[in-house]
Amino acid sequence: MSREDANRREVLINAGVDLLLEDGIHVLDSGITVERVCQYAQYSSPSTFSAEFSGKGAKRRFIEEMFLALVSGSSRASDHLGEEVGRAVAHANGEPIQVVREVAAWNYKLARDDPGDLRRMAAIVLGRKDKRVEAALIADYRRATQNGIDAYKSILEKWGATLRRPFTPMTLAVVLTALVEGLARRARAEPDIVPDSLFSDAVVGLIAGIVDVDQRDEHVDDAAAPISQAVRLTYSSVVNEELPSDSRKAILDAARAEFGRRGYLLPRFRILRTQLGCRCMY
Repeated sequence: MSREDANRREVLINAGVDLLLEDGIHVLDSGITVERVCQYAQYSSPSTFSAEFSGKGAKRRFIEEMFLALVSGSSRASDHLGEEVGRAVAHANGEPIQVVREVAAWNYKLARDDPGDLRRMAAIVLGRKDKRVEAALIADYRRATQNGIDAYKSILEKWGATLRRPFTPMTLAVVLTALVEGLARRARAEPDIVPDSLFSDAVVGLIAGIVDVDQRDEHVDDAAAPISQAVRLTYSSVVNEELPSDSRKAILDAARAEFGRRGYLLPRFRILRTQLGCRCMY
């Protein structure tokens, strides 16, 4: 198909996107001009632009469509997350840590090399105040979140596990999306300090803290309880050995805080003692 027969509107919009991402200094200095857009689109005459965007507010409409393309034209590794989880489970014979590392390595590589990440970032920085761009960004992130929810629910079912509160498949999907995007962006600026294995290591550490294979309906703080106990034993000199002046009020305040975070069944005397800062109560 010749250029004359191609979708000129789409070609021009993509040229505007390329101009913004590849020559941002020029855009800030001189703006997004019709001439420059046509040059990026490899059209010799600005009349090509006028044929697609004409009338009052044509330039504004072009820029709005360009920003929508920043989001709608981006790819998502999570669109194939379910398939990748299935492949990793089969390849690793179900071994959990290997599955996590294989999926995380795959996800990080795609995020690091994905030009769509820069497009989304430009849309967030420059276009998020526009209602249509905001709606497109929300839809894009919700799609990524739902892909994560579906994949993580599936793998948790295979493991017979639950997540420690306050984590849910949704919040896990949000955290992992933010983490992989953040590391990928840092790697673009300073690749030497972001090894390819860092995301995998971080995910393994996160999973170790929030996945509960015993399904005890725990809080993430409970997973860190051994650390707290060890620190208190090591630094026992800083622990208050005296009962609070109003023991009843202190117990109720600590219990109220724990019930609010963990629910009715989980608080135990050791948790209350930790909250009270004393070891001699019981």
